[in-house]
Amino acid sequence: MYQRAETRPLSCSQAVSLFISLLMYPTSPVCPDGSEKWIDYADSFWHVDCVLNSGQKMFTEHFQRFCKRHGYDYQPDRPEKLYAQAKELVSTVPKDPI
Repeated sequence: MYQRAETRPLSCSQAVSLFISLLMYPTSPVCPDGSEKWIDYADSFWHVDCVLNSGQKMFTEHFQRFCKRHGYDYQPDRPEKLYAQAKELVSTVPKDPI
């Protein structure tokens, strides 16, 4: 019989990394220069407030520019999914230094 492992709440950065990897990693091949979309995304939008503070329309525009700047294919449904996932997260670490 299997026992359930003890679970702990994820920190904000862990939760963000988890949802980024679930949404982008399977469809994110390694580029010739060695970069990967989900890693570049995590670097650009490292905190849930980076996604939520400007609103969904502005985030969609930022994400489209991010894809163009890094040479990634833009998928119109992706920003909506990322924004919806970000709304489910609870930030436990402030974005700005204290």
